[in-house]
Amino acid sequence: MNKSISVHRLLLFLVIVFASLFVGQAQNARFQLIHNSGDTALQTMDVWLDSVKVYDNLTFRSSSAFINVDANVEHEVFFCNKSSVDTSNAFFKDSVYFEAGGDNLLFINGFVSTGYSPSVPLGFNLFEAAQSQAQLNGFTDILFYQGVSDFGTMDIYENGMLNQNIEDNLEYNTLTQYRSLESLNYLLQIRENGKNYGIREIILNLASSGLSDSAITVVISGFKNPASNNNGSSIQVYIVPKSGGNFLPLANSFAEVQIIHNSADPALPRSDFYVGSNKVSDDLTFRTATPYFNVASGVLSVVGVGSSSSTSVNDTLLSNRYILEANRSYILTMNGLVSQSIIPFEPLKFDILASKKTASLGYNTDIVFIHGSTDAGAISVDETTVLNTALFSSVSYGDVSNYKSIPSARYQFQLMDEANQNVLEMYVGDYLSTSGSAETWVLSGFSDTLSSDSTNSIGIWVATATGGDMHELYKPTGLGIVNLQGFKIYPNPCSSQLHIIGLDLIDAYDLIDPLGKSVAKGNEAIINVADFECGIYTLIIQSQGETFIKKVALLH
Repeated sequence: MNKSISVHRLLLFLVIVFASLFVGQAQNARFQLIHNSGDTALQTMDVWLDSVKVYDNLTFRSSSAFINVDANVEHEVFFCNKSSVDTSNAFFKDSVYFEAGGDNLLFINGFVSTGYSPSVPLGFNLFEAAQSQAQLNGFTDILFYQGVSDFGTMDIYENGMLNQNIEDNLEYNTLTQYRSLESLNYLLQIRENGKNYGIREIILNLASSGLSDSAITVVISGFKNPASNNNGSSIQVYIVPKSGGNFLPLANSFAEVQIIHNSADPALPRSDFYVGSNKVSDDLTFRTATPYFNVASGVLSVVGVGSSSSTSVNDTLLSNRYILEANRSYILTMNGLVSQSIIPFEPLKFDILASKKTASLGYNTDIVFIHGSTDAGAISVDETTVLNTALFSSVSYGDVSNYKSIPSARYQFQLMDEANQNVLEMYVGDYLSTSGSAETWVLSGFSDTLSSDSTNSIGIWVATATGGDMHELYKPTGLGIVNLQGFKIYPNPCSSQLHIIGLDLIDAYDLIDPLGKSVAKGNEAIINVADFECGIYTLIIQSQGETFIKKVALLH
């Protein structure tokens, strides 16, 4: 044989072989099955391509790994009952076409059963050109799929870093294009179009979840109204794993709430509290606080209160709506009355504040003050020894103060009336061992217990972050306090002897130093103070059933 002909034939053969290999590679594609049909009859299904079962027992909210398939030809896809042996009894069939060289995502959606509103026929949505990684380093590319059949039009709002819509007007079975986000941590709200709050707020931690530089598929799945859809699954947000398997749920975000029962109405000694349809506290007693508990953030939360005999959220005396911020803590105080015979009548209400569970400075104690006494006017709380100033000034009913931070010490506090002339109550507070904590002071009870037919007299009651029974600030005496002008203490300031005049009889006196410690007691009209350290002291005098308070400055 001629050598040149043999070489020519060999070259031609090699060209044909390599060409066929190249063409063979070019005719391949891949696709991933993503099962998002919430039909209870389709919780598990088989998927066939032509005459081949490509996936056996694909479960709801799971995916296959990528499956190789011939490209540039038309295939028949069948959705069949689990454990099927052929396609003769398929729920669904349709043609599908894959272009060469691409990765495709095939989302299964819709229903074959009745009882879904709206009723959407079983089918699929094909997304071509799925990415395997992000286009830019340090970013994550996200493809969103709106898989909630009864939602209407959906917005996806970022509520932590960007504070803007990142996707708009998504109808059911809609796929977005890839959205490129810097690989940080985000809060995503699933919103109804045009609303300024979500029905879900979820945490998408791209920075701490190893998702940087990757491309991911996020599916919003379930039902907005499960009760109208065969009690199907509620809305949740998932990442579809590229390797197949169950969807990976994204965590919902939460705020923390503490409830304080401060209605002194004798008709409400115990109350039930609800968030949404859930009873979060049963028979919470007056002057008691719950521990902090989680409430979904970024959504419209309905908080209600009912009597101790309430049967459901539909049996409430009062309800309010709140939108709480993620990772924040709140205190919700119930104040007011249901008995209109109590004068002045203040209707039942909630007061809410963004709270602290610990102090801003580790060596201080942070205190917030809530005025919840319906018949007390504006009041003040004075500190009379260490700070020697008004801690809270002219606080009216229903008002909530800012937090005040006090250093570790022993204090004396006076609860002053609206004119800031008379002392309603006097307290001693030991804050030497409470550094780093935060507490809530609630003005509680009635200044006139006769008119209210109640034994709950006015005072400052304290709630802590752990909840439970509140306690009144410590009183140095058990008597009520009255300030009268019928006596005199001199000299003031004093260096040696303090004289009391103008009282017919002194039953007892108690001299309290700047740290809240009693340093002298007796019933004499002259008190020797020469050995005491300098500072502002409080002299409490009891005389014929009345108690008098005077401030004394000791100087040497």
